[in-house]
Amino acid sequence: MSRLAFFSALLIGIIAAHAGEPHPSLPQPVIPDCLGVNIHFTDPKPGELEMIAAAGFKWVRMDFGWGGTERVKGEYDFSAYDRLAAALDKFKMRAVFILDYGNPLYANPGETQPFTARANTPEFREAFGKWAVAAVRHFKGRGYLWEMWNEPNGGFWKSADKTGDYIALAKATGGALQQAGLIGPKGEAFIGPATSTIDLPYLEACFKAGLLDYWDAVSVHPYRQNAPETVEEEYRHLRLLIRKYGPKGKVVPIISGEWGYSSAWGSLGKDEAARAEVQGKYLPREFLTNIANDVALSIWYDWHDDGTDPKEGEHRFGIVSNEYHASRDPVYDPKPAYLAMKTLTQQLRGFRFNKAFRYLPGDLASWLMTDAGDDYSRDKAWDCPCPPMQLWAKEKSYALVSWTAGPKPLTGEFPAVYSSGDAVDHLGKKVTAARNSESWKFKVDDSVEYRLFDESEMTPRLVAGWKRLPLEIVEAGPVDTKVPILFTNLFPHRLILPGWRESQSLFRNPPWNPGKREEVYSESTELLPAHQTASRDWDVFIGRIPPQFEEQIPLEVIYGVRPERLVFSQTLQCVADNPISVRFVGATGGALIPWEKSLPDEKARKAVMAAGARSFREPMKLFFEIAAGPEGLLPEKMSVDYFLTDFGLHLGEARIRFEGASRTALVSLDWNGSECTSISLETAAGKRLGSMEFKLADFQPLAWEVSKLRLTSDGDPKSHSEQSIETVVPPTGECPLKTPALRLQYQFAAGWRFLQLVPNDRTMAPAGEKTTKYEPKGFGIWVFGDGKGCQARLRFTDNTGQTFQSDGARIDWQGWRHVDFQLRPAGGKTLGHWGGANDGTIHYPIKWDAVFLLDNGSRQPLQGEIYLSAPTLIY
Repeated sequence: MSRLAFFSALLIGIIAAHAGEPHPSLPQPVIPDCLGVNIHFTDPKPGELEMIAAAGFKWVRMDFGWGGTERVKGEYDFSAYDRLAAALDKFKMRAVFILDYGNPLYANPGETQPFTARANTPEFREAFGKWAVAAVRHFKGRGYLWEMWNEPNGGFWKSADKTGDYIALAKATGGALQQAGLIGPKGEAFIGPATSTIDLPYLEACFKAGLLDYWDAVSVHPYRQNAPETVEEEYRHLRLLIRKYGPKGKVVPIISGEWGYSSAWGSLGKDEAARAEVQGKYLPREFLTNIANDVALSIWYDWHDDGTDPKEGEHRFGIVSNEYHASRDPVYDPKPAYLAMKTLTQQLRGFRFNKAFRYLPGDLASWLMTDAGDDYSRDKAWDCPCPPMQLWAKEKSYALVSWTAGPKPLTGEFPAVYSSGDAVDHLGKKVTAARNSESWKFKVDDSVEYRLFDESEMTPRLVAGWKRLPLEIVEAGPVDTKVPILFTNLFPHRLILPGWRESQSLFRNPPWNPGKREEVYSESTELLPAHQTASRDWDVFIGRIPPQFEEQIPLEVIYGVRPERLVFSQTLQCVADNPISVRFVGATGGALIPWEKSLPDEKARKAVMAAGARSFREPMKLFFEIAAGPEGLLPEKMSVDYFLTDFGLHLGEARIRFEGASRTALVSLDWNGSECTSISLETAAGKRLGSMEFKLADFQPLAWEVSKLRLTSDGDPKSHSEQSIETVVPPTGECPLKTPALRLQYQFAAGWRFLQLVPNDRTMAPAGEKTTKYEPKGFGIWVFGDGKGCQARLRFTDNTGQTFQSDGARIDWQGWRHVDFQLRPAGGKTLGHWGGANDGTIHYPIKWDAVFLLDNGSRQPLQGEIYLSAPTLIY
């Protein structure tokens, strides 16, 4: 087959695979069509909807309560929602209605949880389904979205089986709507499950049960107290789950159905004014991040503050204040978030998202577009901190949107001839840029800025002409695949010479070789006439083993144009849908020993210290978990080789045998403290499955001693808890690493309560390290779960008194599992934080606040016991 024929066949296959379209009721990625806000009324106050519409919202999300609309069995009164629908029609707004919260008509007398206590009965499901059919039929044809409950994985679902009972009700309701001919591509849109957070295990259970056969979109509530951009990997995992379980040919997008930031959260600032300012910065960043991640609809929570207590988080989610002023325009006092929303929709009204990209200026452009350049200039070019940007397009106009999620501002640059480069910030204030003869420079910080262009500017049209790359490509690895690169010349009477240069590893310091960067390039040479499209296919290898120790590496694809020497890039993620993962899960033995305590004489000590060495490692064992993904069955036997990449020195080999349906194995490797190590996997028959090369961090096993720990209880003082810790042997035996275990027993009353395990010596540095220099990267611990669903966290405090919280897993499993915590996130991400400097930056040295925290997030009465073992610091 010729190269052209192959590419044509590939392109036809891609088009066929994506031939489906989302449900017609779902909006396009055009501002403001895809933006909405939560409300809590059916009868708006005078001036209220006018103010919502003036901000630019095109959707509202509102409870559609069963108990309030069926007060007599079989009789439905939707008049309150008729009034709301009529009011929305005046402003051309649509509704997301939540079918929710049960009905005491279908509960037994005296039940403590009348709304869902009998949700596991056929009578309840049948009655709910009939009511849902009546409601959807009553409002059909308006393009509304009908959502299946609200946060069933959280406190709004009270039955004993949160997952199974919800799935049964959702399937019964979807079946009733389907049988009535009300949902489907030509009917109304049915969505769910509106999970509290992006609860991947709960969502996967819903998908496994077949709910994607009914749902036209998957709604989630991605709440967090750190930056909105931290949601991106969670969205990726959710997209992959939808891809795995979704019906063939059906497009099921993600909806961010409820997400906001409370200006009462201490993590956002020192006082309410500072917190409201951050809330205003986060609103456009949340919406723009969602759209760039193909989220079909974004709903902000909440419209107005629900109360007046400045310390109560639930009272401060609004973008306007709580007090209503009947005789005034506007009827509510706007908060910065309201002004940010209004600015976003005014600046980008009618614009469609085109792509996220980077402009790579200066040395990098010169190096890419010429054959000159030594290693120094090359490294300088790659290390250029070029901020990411978004391009938006409307007919012949373009908008450039920029901000950074990192703690420090960056210098942005963009070539423009006719534009001043001036911008509008997130609150609508003018921002002036400095320019030279060919471009202008500007500061990019944590607030969004908008820059507008018309058709006279060449550069935004060049960027727009390059087809947006997919967020990820998914293949069954190991495999060589191809990514189509498409470019259209949008200039009306001009010929240009496009040159593609693709980088397969544009990132800082590859783990396997910190001093080297590898690039893979190809370049076209033909002239491209106006309005014609050129295509290239880029060879990519996708392995079954992720290429980096902690996470997969995004690939950055470079595009350059001669003779203008303009260089841009987009990123995409290559994902194996049958992965074999290798992750560190603990260490035993060994110790970190100061050099000066082990050398025989003063001369040797001075020589070593002059060389900068502080300590060395005694031999220890590192444990890795090797696991197959859902579609990646492990072979019966497998070989694990490990060696030092620095010297090419082979260390050893471990042979693994998988019994029956086993999908995981725990492998121990002897380690003597080398920095760079490679692990390669192959089957017993010699088939290579891939290798994982990474820079090993240092590991410090911590010893559990009850006498050196305190177990404390905190939370709502009105709620009670009882708890205890002791060293025991777990019911099913020792921890897999053969280390002692602590049993933590707990009993929570109703309300918010959490337990903290606090070391008496709060210093986090291991022996031989100086606390002023010590910066641990992560923390891992083995947990024997009880399946009760409590949240695992930890906390530490920096030198300013700022407290940081890192979240691990929700303990919804039984038996042993390793839980990871980040202490020093990468990629500009920050941990939840409050107090002290409250700037999200860790000011060393740091101390433990809680080496382990168990949070009863359900706020329901709960008792159980878990076991903790093999805590390890990673640094």
